[in-house]
Amino acid sequence: MPKNKLLIVDDDAAFLELMSLHLRRKGYHVEPAQDGHEALQLLRAKGPFDVMVTDLMMPGFSGLELLRRAKKIDPLLEVIVITAAGSLEMAISSLREDGAFDYLTKPLGMIGELSLAVERAVSHRELKMERADLQGQLISSAGQIRSVLISTGYEMLAVNDKNEIIHASDGIPPTFSKSGTNGNTNKVNLPEPLQNAIRDWKVLATPKSTSVEVQWPDKEYHLLNLSPIVDEIGGWVMVLRNITHQRRLENFLITSLEDIDENLRMPLDFAVKEIKSLQQSHAIQQAGLVENLVDLQGYIEKALRGSHSLQIPFLNSVDVSKSAISVSLPLFIEKEMEWLGNEFIGLNNIYLIWDVNENLPAIQIELAPFHKMLDLLLQRFAIFGKDRSGVNITIWTQEDCLWFKFAAIEARTLYEPDISLPLLDSSEDLKIGERAEVLLVAVKAIMETVGGHVWQFEPNHQPYTVAVSMQY
Repeated sequence: MPKNKLLIVDDDAAFLELMSLHLRRKGYHVEPAQDGHEALQLLRAKGPFDVMVTDLMMPGFSGLELLRRAKKIDPLLEVIVITAAGSLEMAISSLREDGAFDYLTKPLGMIGELSLAVERAVSHRELKMERADLQGQLISSAGQIRSVLISTGYEMLAVNDKNEIIHASDGIPPTFSKSGTNGNTNKVNLPEPLQNAIRDWKVLATPKSTSVEVQWPDKEYHLLNLSPIVDEIGGWVMVLRNITHQRRLENFLITSLEDIDENLRMPLDFAVKEIKSLQQSHAIQQAGLVENLVDLQGYIEKALRGSHSLQIPFLNSVDVSKSAISVSLPLFIEKEMEWLGNEFIGLNNIYLIWDVNENLPAIQIELAPFHKMLDLLLQRFAIFGKDRSGVNITIWTQEDCLWFKFAAIEARTLYEPDISLPLLDSSEDLKIGERAEVLLVAVKAIMETVGGHVWQFEPNHQPYTVAVSMQY
């Protein structure tokens, strides 16, 4: 079967027949035309063609005029012009200004030059067609993504590695861009909280899809999702969503649970002690009320256990924010490694692998928040993990920022090949996931007291990698 369609145009009938016969022998479908008018008729009636080969100097209108009109009919048409030595300058001009793919000079040294030029032109057209198809798919996908983002309240900004905006959704403020050197308003100009977040994200050894909460000067909170662009364009994509209402609800939850300790648990503890004292009373024993007191004590203790399980992540979080005890960073790490060792005992026992930079600066950090952060995050990993699974804890400083990175290690890489981290798919696993998220809320609340940020890596709902950063 003919592999590609060619349109050959020349007023010299003998040369036209020679070119047509040669290209047909090469397997091409060839339509010959003796002037520009016939060529245009064939373009409209039998197109599209892959390549048009045309003489430049023809009666009627020239090959250059034919090239211009043909490109209006089919912008993707590749054109090879054939010219005599005297009009070589015109052929070169057609390459630069009118979009010709190549030119050949008459007389052809070898007829094979023609088929080689056509083969290159066909390949170039196919490449352009593939690119146009991919761009169409990209535009379609971008439109779908944009519709989803709009419906969910997200705003998206994409920036290439030259710091130029390549896409900005309608909700992105105009102040996020500034005029470039060429006068175009395509350079990104982010407010300081976002600049700092992107700078810290790039500090990570291998930036991946990551989310972090950013606080604005007006006390609003935004969830910032950052992902790298991994093709030749480079750069990153930022997705923002206002979560101020969600954070206010979380803060209300934290305050409410802390109030339980002050307004409920302490009075209940006192009630249990009074009941135990009454049980020893002679009058109560004679009245036969001991059994009733035992039942009442059981109900109160059950309520205490329930309130305690709710509070676990939040216990002492207020005290953490008020703590004034500071230690040097190397001493803190030394004491934490000594206290935790190589194993953390929680819902599941997990092994700890420490990767600590030897040259940590002697900066002062608050003891309570960081101690609590380590404990809560390890509790979170222990919830998801299985016995003998592990966590790699990396601690380093860079760009005046202190980093703690927690990465789950599947158990098979340490001990048994048949043990791995579980997926959250059952109702029980969902409850576990909710408990883990409560722990993460507590970590965010605690680290906020010292100006720290909590970074989550995809997938967000599982604790495979979590990082904590703080400027010092």
